[in-house]
Parts: sequence; C-alpha cells; structure tokens
Amino acid sequence: MTPIYWWYFDDALAKDKTSNKVFYIAKNVSIFFNKNFNHFQQFQKFGIKPVWLDQGITKDCKYSETEEYKYDIVFFGSISFDHYSRTALLKKIDEKYNLAIFTKSIKQFQKLGFQNVSAAVKHSKIGEIVAASKITLVLNATTKNDYCWSNRIHLMLGSGAFCITDYIIGLENSYSTGEDCIFVRNLKNLEETIEEWISDDKIKERDRIRLNGYQKSHAEHSYENRIKSLISHIES
Repeated sequence: MTPIYWWYFDDALAKDKTSNKVFYIAKNVSIFFNKNFNHFQQFQKFGIKPVWLDQGITKDCKYSETEEYKYDIVFFGSISFDHYSRTALLKKIDEKYNLAIFTKSIKQFQKLGFQNVSAAVKHSKIGEIVAASKITLVLNATTKNDYCWSNRIHLMLGSGAFCITDYIIGLENSYSTGEDCIFVRNLKNLEETIEEWISDDKIKERDRIRLNGYQKSHAEHSYENRIKSLISHIES
C-alpha cells in the first residue's frame, strides 16, 4: 500500500459538519499532520497517527519601510459565528482609534458600523499596509486550543508588522514577546496594551520589534522549513 500523508491546517473538530469527514480521511492516511494538539489523544484512539506541524510564511511577504502612518491599527480577517467575541473587541477599538480592516467580509463589517473596511489583499501587499500602521492586531478565532493558532501571526510578522497578538500556549516556542511581537495573555487587557504601544514615544521600540519579527519568521518559519520538517517525519 502506498503511504499517504495529509497536512490539514484547520481545527479538525471546529465544525460538526466536517469533523466526521476529517476523521474518515485521517484514519486512511499514514500520517495526519495537524495543529490541534489538544485532540491528539482522541485522534490516536481512532487509529489516527497525528503529528504537529505549523503553517508558515510565504516568500511573497516583504518588509516595507515606514514613510508615514495612515492608520493607528490594522486588522486582517473575517467575520463568522465562531469569531463573534473577536468582532466585539474590534468594535470597541474602532470606536476609539483609526482602525482599518482588510477582509473578504466587507458588507458584514459595514453592517456593524465599522468605518474603514477594505477588500482583502494579496500577501505581497501586506507589507506596505502594516508599515503604514502603528499596530497590527492578530486575534485568533479562539484562544482555547493549545498550539492551535492562526497562520496570520506568521503572515503579519513575515510582512514586517508590529504585532499585538492574543497569547496561545506554545506560541512562545516560535516567537518571543517583547522581542518579535507582543503577547496579550488576557484580552481584557487588550486596550491597555494598545494604549501603551501606540504612543509616539514607542516608535523606535516598535521598529526594532517589527524588524526582529520579520527576520525570525523568514529564518525559522518559512514553508521551506515546514517542508523539511514534513519530510523528516515521513523518513523517520
């Protein structure tokens, strides 16, 4: 029998409608590459061989120098039922700061009263946008699953963003808070953290951190590195 390997990026159990299909396919592959570490024991009970493998940064993400700030804060992401609490947080921020949102969910954000909403952009364009923003917010759909964060953190850092991100257990193995980005361990403190880092007194520190994050993401979290890890697991 020819070995088959499956790299499934999403939370395998996030949606009831697809979880059964995921389990069916995963049981019929040699290795199931996934990030949902909390459920690995459950996978194994079903005869699935799970291996943790993260997503990464694409080569078309580039660093841009800041010429002027157009935004206080930018956010790249969508609206869905799973993201309701995230959207509520963004609404509070939108009422206080110059927030720009780049999304496929333009009409949904506009219906909720967000003022500055634009279409999602290619990875190659992210660098120009984040360079013109003091802060890039990376808010995951959920912070409950250890080692299961969005690939957005890699994309933003790999594009030279100064990122404030909600902390998920395991993220410290990839990036260091205060060096590559800023972790928020309790989202109740998000506005306080934004207020601290949005100050013009923090320009040099923000630039230092965003350059560190850019260099770290491309050096350690490129898809070239991910493929090497995948091949190493297959060979072993």
